[in-house]
Amino acid sequence: MGASLLICTHLRREAALADRLLLLEEGRLVGEHRRGEAGFAAALAALRPG
Repeated sequence: MGASLLICTHLRREAALADRLLLLEEGRLVGEHRRGEAGFAAALAALRPG
């Protein structure tokens, strides 16, 4: 049996642990990036360092 963990963050350090990033703007889902895709690195870069 697998497990899932949902983390909501603005910090790059925490988001870098994820396998998938979901991007929200004004409460709406505007993007989804999986680890290994080009958009994943760009989404991480847009977050606050820390």
